[in-house]
Amino acid sequence: MRNLTYKIFIAFLISIVMHVLLYITLDRNIQNNKLQINTTNKIMQDKKNGFTTVKYVKLKKKQEKLKKAKKVEKNVVKKKVVKKVNKKAPKKRVVKTIQLPNIKEKIDLKHLFTIQKQKEKSPIEKLKEQKEFEEQRERAELRQLDEVTQSYIKLYGKQYFTFSKEQKRYLKENLSRIGRITQRHLSYPGISIRTRQSGINVVEFMLHPNGDITDLKLIDSSHYTALDQNSIETIQVAYKDYPKPSEPTQIKIYVRYVLY
Repeated sequence: MRNLTYKIFIAFLISIVMHVLLYITLDRNIQNNKLQINTTNKIMQDKKNGFTTVKYVKLKKKQEKLKKAKKVEKNVVKKKVVKKVNKKAPKKRVVKTIQLPNIKEKIDLKHLFTIQKQKEKSPIEKLKEQKEFEEQRERAELRQLDEVTQSYIKLYGKQYFTFSKEQKRYLKENLSRIGRITQRHLSYPGISIRTRQSGINVVEFMLHPNGDITDLKLIDSSHYTALDQNSIETIQVAYKDYPKPSEPTQIKIYVRYVLY
C-alpha cells in the first residue's frame, strides 16, 4: 500500500510540473505575437502618411554629416585668414660652416727606427745589485742546511752576508760542531741545580787560525748570573777542541741549560 501511494504522489507532481511548463511557453508565444502585430500596425500607418521611419532616420543622419562638414570648412578658412606675418620679428642669422683644410700629421720615421740607449748604471748601483743577487742565492743555500746550523746563523742577522766566502763556508760547516763540543764540556752549576735555574744565553768570540780566541763576551743573558758565568768558563776550556778556520772568524753560539 505504501508503495502505491508513493508512486501516485510522484505521478501527481510530474503532471503539475508539465502543466506549468506548458502554460509558460504558451504565454511567451502570445506576447511575441502581440509585439509583431503592434509593429506592423505602426509601419502601415507610416505608409499611409507617405513616408517610413527608416528613411526619415537616414535623412536626418545625412543632414547632420553635411552640417559638420560645413563647420569644419569654415574653421579651416578662418584659421588660414587669421595667420599674420610679424614684420618686426628678428631675422635668423645663418652661420656658415668653415671647413678646415686636412693637415696630415708628419711622422718622424727617424724617431721610430732609433733605439733609445739605456742609461748606464753607476758602479755603486752595480755593486748593490750584485750584493742583492748574492744575498738571495745565499739565503736559498741556507734553507738547505740542517735546523741547528740555521738557528746559529740566525744569531748573526744581516751581519752574516758581510763575511767573506771562506768565513761563510767555515760557519756553515762547523757551527753545529762547535755547539756540540761546548755542550759536551758544559757542567751544570750546583747553585743552579738547587734553585732549579734554567735558560739560554748567547756567547760571542773571535776564533783565529792558530786556535786561539779573543773578545769573549756574553751578548744575551739567561737572567741568571751563575749560568752566564758558567758559559764563559766552559768556552775558555772547550775552545781547544774547536776546528780551526783558515782566517779569523767571528763565532756566535747559544748555550742551553735544561733541568730534567
